[in-house]
Amino acid sequence: MKGKRRMLTGIVVLSVLSSLPIATSQAYTECSGLLTKVMTDAGGQLYVSISENGLLNGFVSSVGNEQLYKTATAIALVARSSNASVTVRFTRDGISCGTTIWNEPIEGIAM
Repeated sequence: MKGKRRMLTGIVVLSVLSSLPIATSQAYTECSGLLTKVMTDAGGQLYVSISENGLLNGFVSSVGNEQLYKTATAIALVARSSNASVTVRFTRDGISCGTTIWNEPIEGIAM
């Protein structure tokens, strides 16, 4: 009986520990502005440009990121057609939102 109780206690402790959030530091840059371009290509890329005292150009690849690609495409099309501001999360940290950049990977887009 003691062995089963210890095993059950161990399972409970492991399940509690596995449900705790793990603190990780991820570096990224978020920039906001109006979308000036939304484009897809035959290679499975979504390209967006936002204007914020510069021209920020980024992309989301559908390869390996199908859910992000679909969600980002939907948000970008709605934002562009309604002239709504978006926030784009670029993968790279340290991007200056007021400059012109090209072909930066995007982790997410929000309205």
